Amino acid sequence: MGVFKRYKDKNGNLVGPWFIRYPAKRSESGKIVYQKMKVGDSKLQAKRILAKKIAEFEEREKSGVGYVQDIHFRKLVEWYLDHPAVKTKKSYDKDRQRSKVLKSHFGHFKVSRIKPYMLEAYQQKRLKEISYRKSFIRPATINRELALMKRIFNLSKRDSLVEKNPCDKVRFLPEENKRNRILSPDEYNRLLYELEEPAKSIVKVAYLTGMRKNEIIALTWEKVNLNDGYIDLDYEDTKTRERRRIYFNEQLISIFKQASKLRSIRHKYVFTRKNGNPVRSIREAFELACKRAEIKDFVFHDLRHTFNTYMRKAGVDRTVIMNITGHKTGEMFLRYNTVDEDDARAAMNQFENFLEMHQKREPE
Repeated sequence: MGVFKRYKDKNGNLVGPWFIRYPAKRSESGKIVYQKMKVGDSKLQAKRILAKKIAEFEEREKSGVGYVQDIHFRKLVEWYLDHPAVKTKKSYDKDRQRSKVLKSHFGHFKVSRIKPYMLEAYQQKRLKEISYRKSFIRPATINRELALMKRIFNLSKRDSLVEKNPCDKVRFLPEENKRNRILSPDEYNRLLYELEEPAKSIVKVAYLTGMRKNEIIALTWEKVNLNDGYIDLDYEDTKTRERRRIYFNEQLISIFKQASKLRSIRHKYVFTRKNGNPVRSIREAFELACKRAEIKDFVFHDLRHTFNTYMRKAGVDRTVIMNITGHKTGEMFLRYNTVDEDDARAAMNQFENFLEMHQKREPE
């Protein structure tokens, strides 16, 4: 290991470019494998590059993962999930769930063997699998899984644990994920009838504010101002990383006053279960309630669609709705705003009235 020249002139003097010999990886037996590299005419530059290569090798050694030839994908996933920057992500729990699927398909492969064609085969295989909802896995779900795999490779490539990212040349599947399902007032009442607390209040808040499910479940009392009647969401609370204030109406005041009577002294979360523990998920309760209420093809996030649509029907300006819900672009707002048959008929009647008022009568 070091800096050297490898060529000699006819007098036996060392000439030509400088080379470095550095630790590159470990063999199957655990021995360090060295590599040589031509640097150039500057000895100082050669020393700097050697120091950098040694530091990279030592960092890989500290990580406990090894080098590309020795890494199984399951070990790379474990390294990723233990990474300090990854643990701070709001989507960390989702990363853990999705990584289980990835490990079940690729965990036994060494990283260097994973190729783009294998990922494309994975996409097609997953499209034929059935989800827990008894329907085919959606392209959006598969895309989120491959997006996670791409992040794992990118981070490990940055930290010199792998050489290439096989996801770079793989296209995501086309997504037809725009939904136009909204909850009718009758369906809403039927759903509430089938729900118990705290799921009932959480659904009410989503219906009356357009807040995302995670924003409601993670809501803490310091964000709620009962006296002046509003919720203040901070940067870390929202998906778009922007502050947002949501004002109360009479129904919301009633919901939060009732929740305050059950306020726990052990934690700061607004919505709690009967045992005083904070709510982590209402997915099972929500799905069973929809089934009992005979409400089909409806998911919790559709409550956000419903709020946007009904606010617009109530005549609220689009910019105000976007401010309340936290939509950053008009394009995203339109995805959550459903134009139904009543809207279309009303538009045609409005157009007809306009023509009658402004068109000149044709001469008889």
